[in-house]
Amino acid sequence: MNEQNKGGIFTKASTIEAVQVNYPTEKESWQKRKDDIILTLTLDVGATFKPELILRGYFNKNEDNSFKNNGTATKIKILFDSVSVDWDNSLNKESYELTDESLEELVDKKFCKLSYVWGINDEGKSRWNDWSEVSRVGDDEKLKDKFLDAVKNNWVRDYRPQLKQEPQLERPREDKVDNNFQL
Repeated sequence: MNEQNKGGIFTKASTIEAVQVNYPTEKESWQKRKDDIILTLTLDVGATFKPELILRGYFNKNEDNSFKNNGTATKIKILFDSVSVDWDNSLNKESYELTDESLEELVDKKFCKLSYVWGINDEGKSRWNDWSEVSRVGDDEKLKDKFLDAVKNNWVRDYRPQLKQEPQLERPREDKVDNNFQL
């Protein structure tokens, strides 16, 4: 599983090398609502570099602060489901924290992540972003379909397949053309 399609979407099996969890107390300036949890995964993607995937979200709570549902932290639950770590035994629904055992259990687990084109860098190469939803290894097509549905529903707004890097032929600059050239 290491596949890029013509639409600027790339899926890859990734292994979790390290996990860090943070429970923010403050809202970021760009947020409407503060996250309850931020999970930072250091990944082995079969390359010399070790990228990080950051999953963040909040839980929906009842008026008495009791657990209502996973809210936007559902993407973290999806990760746990994708690597067969039991979510219900991993989340303390009173403190909204993950158990140390569940974090340790994530290490060395494999999942499928999806990256997509969102821009062009100064060298003219495609810039890639990782989608915050993942899937089981082997479910690449399902993950791509889910991503494209999210794009269609305007939940992913920075996907720009038209900016995918294409081979470029170098054209001579006009000021370097010899005007005395004759056929």
